[in-house]
Amino acid sequence: MITSGFFNSVDGDRKYYADEINSFFEGLVGKGVFQRIGGGLCVHKNGNMQIYVDTGKLTDSRGRWLKNDSKHVLTVNRADVAQPRIDAVIACIDSSREERTGKIYIKKGIPSPSPVKPKIERSNNKEEYCLAYITVAPKATYILQSDIQDARADSVVCGFVSVLVDQPDAAQLFLQYDSAFHEWFSVVKETFKTAIPVRSYESKYNTGNLEMDVIPIHIPQYNKELDILHVYINGIKLVPDTEYKINSNSYIKLTKSVDRHTDISFEVLKSVDGSGSIPSLLYQSETGTIQMQGEEIVPLKPLSECQHGWILTFSGYDTTKNEAKDEDVQTVTIPKASYKNVKWNGENMTFPLVYAGENADILQCLKSFNVYDDKLVNGQNNHTGVARNVVLRSIQEF
Repeated sequence: MITSGFFNSVDGDRKYYADEINSFFEGLVGKGVFQRIGGGLCVHKNGNMQIYVDTGKLTDSRGRWLKNDSKHVLTVNRADVAQPRIDAVIACIDSSREERTGKIYIKKGIPSPSPVKPKIERSNNKEEYCLAYITVAPKATYILQSDIQDARADSVVCGFVSVLVDQPDAAQLFLQYDSAFHEWFSVVKETFKTAIPVRSYESKYNTGNLEMDVIPIHIPQYNKELDILHVYINGIKLVPDTEYKINSNSYIKLTKSVDRHTDISFEVLKSVDGSGSIPSLLYQSETGTIQMQGEEIVPLKPLSECQHGWILTFSGYDTTKNEAKDEDVQTVTIPKASYKNVKWNGENMTFPLVYAGENADILQCLKSFNVYDDKLVNGQNNHTGVARNVVLRSIQEF
């Protein structure tokens, strides 16, 4: 059958279906995400168990399209208590009679000791495109950016509309990177006497009104001789030594300058165990919350099993936005034995802490805890008055 179009209608003799209009783009535009429209539908953490999908546009294999023009917030389902799972962030175009729409949602995976990624559905009427995978750890209460695996460049489950006619197949390239990493890790892990956990630090930089090739990292903990650095532009991981070089602990130099208003993200992986490294992380609150009287905090290791005790790290808290600030960071210590020289068993400790007032004045508040060998219990005034201006962010061994 031969079809053609489009022509002016005379007395209603030329009418066209949506599929005929969409078919105009076949052979001109490949399916997938338009990388340079908006934020490219990149997936970001949003605090606690929420993520958000940035602005952007996607087209399917038949020219139908989905556009997101605002920050689209989604909530990840509650974590399993015992097993991890992998969820998929899906952009879907559904032309079935019942739907006829585009939407973005989270497809929940199945908890398992070895979780697998959810299946991506493709049919004549419905096409799913996976923007990212989210690893949900057992008992997780928040999602880190490092839990989010960008899948947009994988042409098997999504892909970018990078040029007219077709796009490069990045799937095999990513498989090659993964294979090389696992080969390296299978060798190097045998040289470790014990498993070495890592701690992740993240930062983000926007080029503003400038085209730039020298980009500040803004992670003071980074040591280029010891740590691992990952660099992302609009959610796409860059290849070191090919697409950028590390100039110092503070800057990288890109092979090509990036456009104005480009987001560059950094992730540093640092050892938290072993000689010369930072203390082991026993508890962390990514977003920081005001804890009520009697609320318990249970670190991963009891005081009596630590070398010397616990380090408690506090930061400021914005009571109007109800979120922690990476400012007014301060630490206190609790020794492994109480002042009675025995295991802690509910004794009270009160710490004077400081925060910046509205006029940049240095003000003081008190935080109190009943200390046990294996937990902290919040005191009665930790959630009231000026004590709300400071929150506990982490506990480490020292």
